[in-house]
Parts: sequence; structure tokens; C-alpha cells
Amino acid sequence: MARDADATGGQRAEWWWPYLLSPDVDVVAAAGGRPGVHLVGADCVIDVVGSNMDDYVAALPTRQRRTNFRREVQRFELSGLRIRRVDLREYWAQLGPMLAAVQSKYGHPQSAEEMSARLRRQGEHLASHAVVFACFANGTAIGFALAYRWGKELSLRVVGFDYDRLVGAGEYAQLAVHAPLRYCYSHGLRRLHLGTASYEAKIRRGARPRPLWAVTSLPGPDPESFTGTVHRIAASLPAHESASFSAQAELLWRRWTGVGA
Repeated sequence: MARDADATGGQRAEWWWPYLLSPDVDVVAAAGGRPGVHLVGADCVIDVVGSNMDDYVAALPTRQRRTNFRREVQRFELSGLRIRRVDLREYWAQLGPMLAAVQSKYGHPQSAEEMSARLRRQGEHLASHAVVFACFANGTAIGFALAYRWGKELSLRVVGFDYDRLVGAGEYAQLAVHAPLRYCYSHGLRRLHLGTASYEAKIRRGARPRPLWAVTSLPGPDPESFTGTVHRIAASLPAHESASFSAQAELLWRRWTGVGA
């Protein structure tokens, strides 16, 4: 929290509240004043429609996406790889090096020991909510996804891979989307949160992007800067979702800020 001197020489608290969904911004804005509103990114969420995976595939918006989804299932089934749920308290030592490999690939070098210790602590304190999907080749784990269940929702937290052992059977898609979706259907969950980044891969498998905002007591961006942020995020989305996301974000921002009103 930053602090600035006010007109009397005292200290005035400034605040910054990041990663809010649009309804949360409505709540803050309704509290009074005209806070600064910044678009900081997007997250991806899947609404679990119908009662089974066939219903889900049928609801995908294009024939190509439906065909690709079915082909992914078939390719994985023919690969000989298998996915099953494991207990985080028993598998943290095996999963840690795979999480470290993903972190290193994306510019966050952390040791296998650090990642294993992190997973061990989560297993100790969050085991009742943790859901771990592990991909096995000949009895050896070569990838995993860790999600957390809360109420009627499942949230993907991290994935990890032994890159040298992957066989190119769509292991990421199976662990991050297909297996969690099957779990949601079998346990009556209605929403799957896939988080930020890798937007196109998630959206083409049925996720929808939602704007993420930061609200602050400091001034928000000027219209040109805001539009640049919208275009940067929209450029990473498929064409249809890009146009919809841009229109939604710009409409909301102008409503909250009064720009163009």
C-alpha cells in the first residue's frame, strides 16, 4: 500500500486491488467515488454444460473444435498412456521435478527440491481439496496436473512434465482440460477454472475468457493506453473470442470511468 502526503501534511493511504472480475469491480465502484480501473489480463473458465462429456463436445461452438476434441481423445487412447488420480501426500516427491521443469521452461528457475517441498506442504494442509491427475507411461509418471476443489468448482493450479518422456499424444490437453472435465462431470461440479495464459489452447477446447481488472485509488490509464492493453490481450485469443472480449472490456471500462459517456 503506497502512502502520499495530503494537503495538510498528513499521510493519505492509496490502495491497489488487483485481479478482480467484473462483478467485483461493480461492488468497489458502487462504494463511492470514481476509482482508477486498469485491465490487467484475462482468465479462462469452462462452464460444465449438460450431464456428460458428449454434451460438452456437442456444445463447442464450431464443427472444427468438436472434431479436434474427439481426435485428441482418440489419439491419447491409442498412445498407451493412462491418466489416473493420485494422492498428493504420496506423490509430491515424484511430482516436484516435473513442476520444476515447467517453471524453468517458462523463465522461473526453481529447483526440484524447492518444488517438491512446496507440493509436500500443500499436501499436508490442503489434501482434502487437492485433486491430482497423473499421466503414466509403463507405470512411470511423466506428467501431472494439480487442481483444487471448492464447492461446485474445480480450479487448475499447476502442471508438470518430464519433457524427455513425453510421446506427443496431447498430454497437456489431457491433463489440463480433458481429465479435469471428466472429474467435474463425475462429481457434479459446474465450473472449471483454467487460470491465465495459454489462452488459445484453452479457448479452442471450450473455455471462455474473462477480463481481469485492478481497481485503485490512483488515476486509471488514459483511453489510448487502455486500448493498447485491450489489443495486446485480444491478439492472443482466437478471432471470435478476441472481438467479443474487446467489446466487453471497452464497454465495462467506459461505464466505470465515464470516458466517452
